[in-house]
Amino acid sequence: MHTPTPKRVLVTGASGAVGHATCKLLTERGHRVAGTMRARHGKNAEIAAALEAMGVAVIELDVTDDASVNDGGASTSTSRTTPNGRCPPRRTSA
Repeated sequence: MHTPTPKRVLVTGASGAVGHATCKLLTERGHRVAGTMRARHGKNAEIAAALEAMGVAVIELDVTDDASVNDGGASTSTSRTTPNGRCPPRRTSA
């Protein structure tokens, strides 16, 4: 089913079974989805790649860490999305 009015949706826990399925369902219904996970490397690398292949913007965010929430939340702002609606890749400091 395709929704007539797509929304921007943030899904926490996108690396888990429920979060991943939620991201998939929402993108299939035409929504612009950002999914969060604590880390996109290691065991989550494959999951992050699969989500991005679906069109989900993957954001590193740990909801138990205030600094992570503040940093991750900034990457979801309207001014930081690209023309296709996806959030840009997270930059890491050297």
